[in-house]
Amino acid sequence: MAVEEQVVSIFAGTRGFIDKIAIPAVTRFEASMLSELKARAPQILQSIRDKRELTPETEKELAAFLGTFAGTFA
Repeated sequence: MAVEEQVVSIFAGTRGFIDKIAIPAVTRFEASMLSELKARAPQILQSIRDKRELTPETEKELAAFLGTFAGTFA
């Protein structure tokens, strides 16, 4: 897994975006989240990859993306 994908996965876990996901579904959530992120907001991953950090702007954009995604994950 690429470093920027690891950053996103850790962010999702530490910021509570997977708190309501059943443990058996966490792997599916992560795979779906990364797939959706690559398709809908690749600039987030690109920013993390290029800048080698999670800037406040990217963090805000990522949190918004995850909030929407986690709310629609079934």
